[in-house]
Amino acid sequence: EMHAADWINAVAFAGRSNEAFLATASGQIVQVSASGDPLRAFQTGTAPHRIADTGDFLYFLTDTRLYVLRGETLHAVVDTTDGGDLIIAQTGIGLLEKNRFRWLNEDGSYVGSVLSKDPLRRAYWTPSGLILESRQKRVTIAGPGSWWD
Repeated sequence: EMHAADWINAVAFAGRSNEAFLATASGQIVQVSASGDPLRAFQTGTAPHRIADTGDFLYFLTDTRLYVLRGETLHAVVDTTDGGDLIIAQTGIGLLEKNRFRWLNEDGSYVGSVLSKDPLRRAYWTPSGLILESRQKRVTIAGPGSWWD
């Protein structure tokens, strides 16, 4: 009874339906229908703090890993030592970590990264390119065939 309670600490809507994902502090993730019926369950072992469903891929971000699923299959596992934040773009995903920004293809394969001496605070894209900001500096990354297009 003492361990029977588990807290929901992350919620996300499914990409192309009226379904949702509920993630608990113990690492359980349950996809539920619009009426609240469980459809499928996942176990990450640690609490995910971000869930994203693009319709083609499903992402679970924990403090130590990014899990990339395609359909019912685990497609990739990406180590994230700083936890960071997940940014979804048109053709890929970004991981904003303490001193690094990594971008990956939709399937979790590595594309490139930017390292910073100062902690990165924000990442966003504009028509001129990807903007990365620390407390004192800002850099614009641009080029043909960009990841964020």
